[in-house]
Amino acid sequence: MNDRLEYKVFDKRNNKLKEIKGYTFSLMGFEDLVTIQWADGFHEGNIPLKDLIFCQCTGLKDRNGKLIYEGDIVKDTGYYFNMFCKVGFKKCAFFLENNDVIAYFHELRACFSENRLEIIGNIYTTPELLEEQ
Repeated sequence: MNDRLEYKVFDKRNNKLKEIKGYTFSLMGFEDLVTIQWADGFHEGNIPLKDLIFCQCTGLKDRNGKLIYEGDIVKDTGYYFNMFCKVGFKKCAFFLENNDVIAYFHELRACFSENRLEIIGNIYTTPELLEEQ
């Protein structure tokens, strides 16, 4: 479960979701800043924290073997939801949500044991997937 410590970052400055290798926080004046080492090895410093959204890895994989991150949109191919859901994090737990229905991961053992979830997008670059339902 070392994957749980992995993050992706949505950069609001260019509307891109990117993988990272590491990051550090600093304070300059009254502004929180971040220095990031992107997955491609490029370092970028003094990025205002307000321009970034950190998405934590759940440590779980979808039916295709891809790691599931907070902010991903997944399709449940089974009987529980049978719809598109967003992956979120609340009350110290990951959950699936569609409209007003929230199911926490510990309640969804069947989704993972039966490999029913498939990542189809994320809420930052393809939010229209949730609106189509």
